[in-house]
Amino acid sequence: MSEEDEIRDAVVALLKAQESGQDVSELLPSPEGFPAKEAADAPAQTPEQALASALARALAFVRTRSRASQLVTPSDWAEAGLVPESLDPEDVEMAVYDRLMAYKETCDLDESLGDRSEEHSAVGDTGGQPGASLKKKARSNPHTASAFSSSPGRPVGLSGFKHRATEGAGTACEKPAPSSASDLPTAPQAPDSTPAPSASPADSPTTSASSQANAAPPNDPAKNTADPLAQAVDAAQSPLEAVEEQGGESPSAQSPRPAPDAFADCRGIRLLMGAHSYYLYDEAAMTDTYARWAFLAAEDDPVATFLECVRDESRIYPRPLARVNLENPPFRMDAETAETAYRTACDQGRADDVQRIEATNGAVYFYSTDYLSPARAQSLAQYDAVERAFNV
Repeated sequence: MSEEDEIRDAVVALLKAQESGQDVSELLPSPEGFPAKEAADAPAQTPEQALASALARALAFVRTRSRASQLVTPSDWAEAGLVPESLDPEDVEMAVYDRLMAYKETCDLDESLGDRSEEHSAVGDTGGQPGASLKKKARSNPHTASAFSSSPGRPVGLSGFKHRATEGAGTACEKPAPSSASDLPTAPQAPDSTPAPSASPADSPTTSASSQANAAPPNDPAKNTADPLAQAVDAAQSPLEAVEEQGGESPSAQSPRPAPDAFADCRGIRLLMGAHSYYLYDEAAMTDTYARWAFLAAEDDPVATFLECVRDESRIYPRPLARVNLENPPFRMDAETAETAYRTACDQGRADDVQRIEATNGAVYFYSTDYLSPARAQSLAQYDAVERAFNV
C-alpha cells in the first residue's frame, strides 16, 4: 500500500470515529505537531534535562499560540501536555520566569522585557522626570484647542482596532546607535579671528614679505580650522583612547555583552504581569497593542477595559470610541455590558473625564474630555456614523 493510500485510510477512519461520537482529540495533532514516539531503549532523562526540555517546549508553545492571537499563561502548559510526569507544573512555571528574568537583567530590559531605549529617550527631555514627560506627552493634543477642523477626523491608515506596524526585531541585546552627528558631543569652537589677507601678484616683494611676517603661525588655532564633524568624532573617541593609553581596559572589555545566541529562546518573548499570574506572547507574531487588549480581556475587569479603550482612542487617534467596536475580539462586550461598565465607572468616580454621546442615527460613542472637546467629539461621531457612508 502506498503512502497516499495510508493517509487516505487514516483520514476516513478518523471521520468515521468522529461521526460515531468517539473522542478523537488524542488522535489530532497538537500545536507542536504529532507527538514523537519515544524509543523503547531511550535513556531516562535527569531532572535537569527534563526541566530544560520542558522550558524549551513551553517557550516554543508561546510562539505558536501568539500566531493564533492568543496569550499564554503557565496553566496552559499543563493543559497542553508539555509538563512531564516527573515535574510539577510550578517547577516549569518558575523555570520559565527565572529564565526570562535572567534575560531581562542581562540585556537591561524593562518589566515587559522590552528595550529601555525608548523609555530613556522620553525621559531625556525633562531632566530625569519621567512622570512629567508622560503627562506632558499625554496632554499635548492640538485638537482640543479648536472646536472645528477641515479634517474629517479619520486617521490616515488603519482603524483603531487594527494592528499597528510591527517594528523590526533586532538582536536580544541590541542598542540603537546615534542617528546623526547631533547625538555626539560638540567640540569646542575656535575664537573668532580675521584671516590675514593673501598676497596678490600685483603686490611688491616688500609688501609680500611684510604680509608673510604678520601671518599667524601654523599652530595658531584660528588658522587650523577642521571639519566640525571630524572634531566631534575625535572628541567622542578621546575618552576611550585616554583610558587605553593609561593601560586600563575599555568599558566594553570590563563588562562584556552576552553572545547574541545566549538567549535565543527568549528573544521577542514579552511578559505582562496580571493580578494572579503572568501572560506571555511573541512580539514577532502579536502586536503590543493587541496583546494589551487580550490581557485586559483575560483579566476580566470590564470597567478597567472600558476606561482604557475610551481614553486611548481619544488620545492616540484622536476620536470617540464607538460602542459597537467593543463587540470585536478579544473584548466581545455587548451593548449592555459596555453601558454597565460606563455606569459603574461613573458611580465609582473613575470616569469624570468620560462622556457618552449619540449620533443622529442612534449610534453610541464615548470619549475623554482630556483629549477631545465636546463639539469636536460630536462632529467626529456624526461623521463616522452617518456622513462617512456617503463619501465611500
